[in-house]
Amino acid sequence: EQLTFKNALEKYKERQKWIQKHVKHLKRLKKRQINIPFKSIVAVFNHSNLWVNIHDSCDPTRICYDLDRGVQFGWLPVIRGRAGAQRSHIESHYPSRSLGSMLSKEIVSKLQRTVYHEIVSGIENFRNSRDMPTRIADESTNIPSLINDALDAKYAYDLVDRSKINGWNPKKGLWETGTPGYIKYSTYVKRLKRLHSTCLVGYRYRISFVKVHSSDPKEIRKAMVRRQREEASNPDNERGIPIYEESHQGREMFAIGVKVIPLYGSLCNVWVGVMCMFPKANEDHEEAPDRASLSTLERI
Repeated sequence: EQLTFKNALEKYKERQKWIQKHVKHLKRLKKRQINIPFKSIVAVFNHSNLWVNIHDSCDPTRICYDLDRGVQFGWLPVIRGRAGAQRSHIESHYPSRSLGSMLSKEIVSKLQRTVYHEIVSGIENFRNSRDMPTRIADESTNIPSLINDALDAKYAYDLVDRSKINGWNPKKGLWETGTPGYIKYSTYVKRLKRLHSTCLVGYRYRISFVKVHSSDPKEIRKAMVRRQREEASNPDNERGIPIYEESHQGREMFAIGVKVIPLYGSLCNVWVGVMCMFPKANEDHEEAPDRASLSTLERI
């Protein structure tokens, strides 16, 4: 085994010398001339194997990518028995365990209803303890559905890294038109604008989104409360109170959206959106508060 590895390594070194001797343009190549989203590559993997980079460099412009040829071409396969793999004595320190399937649609739907009722109960209990009436918008208003649409778009947008390959321009601080990142961002903003347009004339609104890595409804409610208290303590928050404490002589209305994102292994992410619409303090200036609310939405 050691002899095979040594022979392969010698062949790899000979090939590297040949490249450096005959392909002179590689020496003149600069990273800024190539759109590569990585500064260095230590290892690569796919669904079948993992290869460790044993080149003399981790520079993406100075290495080859003939993974199937293994050690001879600068990549050491970790998993034995696969194409180009060397025998290995590396064993996992934990029991091998495959991920289970995703939660079924029925379970996801049931969990969303359970979380929704937990959030509603939490808001109603708090407000009842302070003799504040509570109105919750139902599905007939279409507002909860629009919140769920915004949560869908928010989840998809959060999956996009701010990298050049996705169209992010760090100098301008924005997405280039037509790129994957721009499309996801535009979809998110459109959903927010649709939600913004539901605000009644003479009213303004507040909204809070929170993501929770738990399927426990009570933990999700606690996370929602913590998030709103944090937002209320922010010096930029002109209201200075959590959304669920808004009181305007019974004219305020709440809307709640819940989106469960199923993952493999029966895990999930839960997004919750809580919105409150209430009368403006000064109805002579209707537009400015609405625009302020929309700009706040886009930053969520």
